[in-house]
Amino acid sequence: MPSTKRSKIALLTGGILVAIVVLGYFTFFYPPQSAQDTSGTIGGVKKYHSSQIEDKDVQLGQGSSTTSNNGANAGSEVNSASQSAAGQTSAAQAAAAQTAAGQTSAAQTAAAQTAAGQTSAAQTAAAQKAVGQTSAAQTAAAQTAAAQTAAAQKSVAGQTSAAQTAAAQTAAAQTAAAQKAVGQKAAAQKAAAEKAAAQKAAAEKAAAQKPAY
Repeated sequence: MPSTKRSKIALLTGGILVAIVVLGYFTFFYPPQSAQDTSGTIGGVKKYHSSQIEDKDVQLGQGSSTTSNNGANAGSEVNSASQSAAGQTSAAQAAAAQTAAGQTSAAQTAAAQTAAGQTSAAQTAAAQKAVGQTSAAQTAAAQTAAAQTAAAQKSVAGQTSAAQTAAAQTAAAQTAAAQKAVGQKAAAQKAAAEKAAAQKAAAEKAAAQKPAY
């Protein structure tokens, strides 16, 4: 137990020291400064550095004029440096804005082209699917119509064949009946003729046997 407690204290102390070191680094050393103090600008910032006044720069009787000229020159240099830095900053901002606008426009164009391509692909796929479905439906309809036509033709052929068979059977029956009627008529005529001949023969025989007076 004591060793565990000492370990926890040591870990807590180490964590506190690390936090202090990190906090000190971010407080005093971050972000790092370059030697020319040019971070965040396109070109280096021009600062005015005036030289120290020496004894030869001081002239009696002309002190106010020399000091005035030095001040004017220093102000002019400071204004020029400020204008140069402002111009560079403005140019950098304009370039950054143009770059951002170009990137945004390119991204929007790419997104629009991608969306248009996806829409066109979806429309093409939908059209192809619709054409495929239509072709399948037409094929199925054609097959159904062909099957119905074949069934109708088969039914008509069957009915025609049955009708022809019935007609042939009827004609055969009528022919047989006609032939039978003709045969019966011929037989009746023959029987009548034979009967008439027999009667004639009997009459002739009776006349021949009758005595003469």
